[in-house]
Amino acid sequence: MARTGYCRVAFLPNPKRTGNVLVISGTDVISTEAGARFVTSEESIRQLRQKLGLRQGEAFPHFEVLLKTQVLNDNIPWFGLVAYRPRKRG
Repeated sequence: MARTGYCRVAFLPNPKRTGNVLVISGTDVISTEAGARFVTSEESIRQLRQKLGLRQGEAFPHFEVLLKTQVLNDNIPWFGLVAYRPRKRG
């Protein structure tokens, strides 16, 4: 039986603002895995770059992404970008 899950991917400054962190958290382990697939997929990153209006080679701003996953038998046959937002630095 298929079920729906969600994953948040956030690229944020670390607490001391001396670097960055990438946070991937899902409603379940399988949805969290979808977030890992998202950030390691060249096609997904290309689409996110396009949605954020970034040119080739331009550094990513801090951002948050919400993914919706379809989980079937503990596998991810599908995940998609539901929402995204750049976060202002500073």
